[in-house]
Amino acid sequence: MNVPRIIRNISCAISAVMCAALIFVFGLMPLIGYEVCPIKTDDARSVYSGGSVAFVHEIDPAKLKKGDVAVYYSGKNAIGVKVVTSDKKSRQIYAQAENDTTIELSYRKISGKGTSFSIPFFGNYADWLVNGSGLLVSVIMLGTMFLTFAVSAILTKDED
Repeated sequence: MNVPRIIRNISCAISAVMCAALIFVFGLMPLIGYEVCPIKTDDARSVYSGGSVAFVHEIDPAKLKKGDVAVYYSGKNAIGVKVVTSDKKSRQIYAQAENDTTIELSYRKISGKGTSFSIPFFGNYADWLVNGSGLLVSVIMLGTMFLTFAVSAILTKDED
C-alpha cells in the first residue's frame, strides 16, 4: 500500500473541488452581475432553505414577472418569494411565500431578482468566508493541502 500516493491523490481532489467551488461562487457569479447571498436562517416565507447560498441579480422591480423570485431583506435575513403579480401604479408586487401566504412588497424593499436555484449547505461557510477571517483560513487550508500534495509528490517520485 502506497500511503503517500493515497494522501497526495486525496489532497489533490479536495483542493480541486474547493478551488472550483470558491472560484464559481466568489469569482464567476459576481463577474456576471450576481450578488452572493448567504441564507442564514430557515424562514417559512422563503423559497430558499436556511444554510444555502442564493444568487441575486439587481433589477428594476417593475420588470419582475409572474414566477420570478423577488428577494428582500427582513432584518439581516434574505428572503426569496415567488412573484404572483405586479402593480406598477402603486409600485408594489404581490408574492406567494412558501407557507402559502400572500405578501405585499413595495418596490423599494426589493433587493433584486433571485435565481431559482441555490447551493445547499454552503451559506454558513459563505457568510463566514465573506464576513470575518474565513478567507485567510481558507487560503491557509488550501495552501496546506497543496504543500501536502507537493511533499507527497516528492516522496513518491523515486517510486514512479
